[in-house]
Amino acid sequence: MVEITATDLALKALSKYKLCSKCLGKLYYDIGYTENEEIGESVKIVLYMEAHKHIQEGNYNHGVEILRILFENGNFYPAYLSLKELNVDVEKKEFLCDLCNGKVDLNSLKEEFE
Repeated sequence: MVEITATDLALKALSKYKLCSKCLGKLYYDIGYTENEEIGESVKIVLYMEAHKHIQEGNYNHGVEILRILFENGNFYPAYLSLKELNVDVEKKEFLCDLCNGKVDLNSLKEEFE
């Protein structure tokens, strides 16, 4: 069985679903005294840093794709600002989390990505 990293899990989930930070954090097992929202936001920050690393290392398209996923499906505003700075055409749309709005349930989401 292949071990999936925290950022791999987040990127796969965000590639398919719109998830707020709190709901993204729910995908991870209990991590001490950390709240789900803090976990989700932290993972988004790490993905954001990875995207910029890809761009700096010449893997521009992959980095931009991560930024796009973070903004469009993760409602991560710094990704939007980076995309604008890179002259990538994106537009702000209303964000509705798929988990909060009942489009997907947590157990099936966890099973899908474990």
